[in-house]
Amino acid sequence: MKNQLTKTFATFMTIAFAFIIGLSSAQEASAQRYLSEIRDSNDVKGIAQFADNLANFLKLAEYIEQENKLDPVTIKLLEAAGQKIKDGTSNFRSNLKALVANFKSKNQWNEDLDNQFLELLSSRKIKGFFQRNTGRKILTDADTAINSIGGDVDKIIANAKSLRASNSSSVFLQTAFAPNASARKVTFKCVALGAAIFGAELLKAKKTAENLDGFFDKSCGAGATTAT
Repeated sequence: MKNQLTKTFATFMTIAFAFIIGLSSAQEASAQRYLSEIRDSNDVKGIAQFADNLANFLKLAEYIEQENKLDPVTIKLLEAAGQKIKDGTSNFRSNLKALVANFKSKNQWNEDLDNQFLELLSSRKIKGFFQRNTGRKILTDADTAINSIGGDVDKIIANAKSLRASNSSSVFLQTAFAPNASARKVTFKCVALGAAIFGAELLKAKKTAENLDGFFDKSCGAGATTAT
């Protein structure tokens, strides 16, 4: 009798445990449903590809500066990486606009979406940036940020060639950001980085997201806000 009761209890607990796990998984899936629906879309893949190109370009520019690596081969690699950024800006803008339109068409352009951004970026330094500005504002503001990316790429390459920048401050910080010293507001580049990190994280390109997150931390800082 005791063994039968034990088996019955064990069976009951197994069912209860399975129910709790299933409910928890369902809640988690529900919390991420907006982003799950678009994770495999071409727009997300396009944003993630731009993020990867951006990370490669910035890493190479930083390497040239830190190592004083001014040989023709490395500079040509930087120029080629920069050209990828410039060639991809139009698609990056189109992908972002399509993503925003998609969310709006499904009535998903709301606070729930902002919360899902925060869950997605839970392990990133940039999470605070999304908390202060909301993911929706960052995605829409990034459209303006894209306008000057090509010019900033050219400035970074020019600075890398001349190595005017000191080793204590990255070329990307010097050329691509314009912070307001009193309020630590940036005119545009932090939102572009934010959108790129979002795409990389959503597509599970963790290394790309990590690299760009590091650049965001060094160049934007915890107090950054979107342009006003």
